[in-house]
Amino acid sequence: MSMDETTARPCDIFLRSPLALPPGQSHHCLLAEHSFIADPGRVQYAENGDVVLYHYTRLEFLDAVLLNGLRARLPVVLSDNIPSLQKHYLVEAFLEPLPQWITNSPYFGSLGLELMRAHVGNILLEITLPLSFPGLYVADAAHNFECKYHNKYGQPALNLGYDCRNGREACQAEVNSYIPLTQYRGGHVAPNAKITRFGEGIAVPPRYITVCDVQPLKS
Repeated sequence: MSMDETTARPCDIFLRSPLALPPGQSHHCLLAEHSFIADPGRVQYAENGDVVLYHYTRLEFLDAVLLNGLRARLPVVLSDNIPSLQKHYLVEAFLEPLPQWITNSPYFGSLGLELMRAHVGNILLEITLPLSFPGLYVADAAHNFECKYHNKYGQPALNLGYDCRNGREACQAEVNSYIPLTQYRGGHVAPNAKITRFGEGIAVPPRYITVCDVQPLKS
């Protein structure tokens, strides 16, 4: 599937309102549908069918997280055209303990790992949620990483044409890329799980959280 020849910029197809999607299409175009290499990560399931996700935290926050749970503090921005996400907040997570797109992306190299070491903790938590748990999505962080890469290196990695001066377009494309987690079958360049809830508050109660047996970032 090729880019629409009438599209002024490659990114424009990812910026279309979800309300303008063709009948029967439940999500926006995947980057993999336009010749980009998708990350191999897939949703993981426990033996009992529960969804397994991974989240990094700092050691100084660990006791509070295990006692109180993970709090959704980040708003789902630019969701005005997506009723199911309006006024929602989120916690981010990974599909794998340390995804390939973080450590060795064909487009962003190890930029994800650099950002994690600078801004995220190195304690890996395992989150196990029932399939019925609400508000689970997989989004493509590659849209935002396009601007992060541009701002760091002075050139884009995907050449999508985003205006990276304020990052608004990349954020819009990312929120447009949300796919319900149980429907995700691959196709994102940088698949990032989103655990969402209405309003700010505890998105993942502590009973679903444990310290992971593997700790890829602990030296």
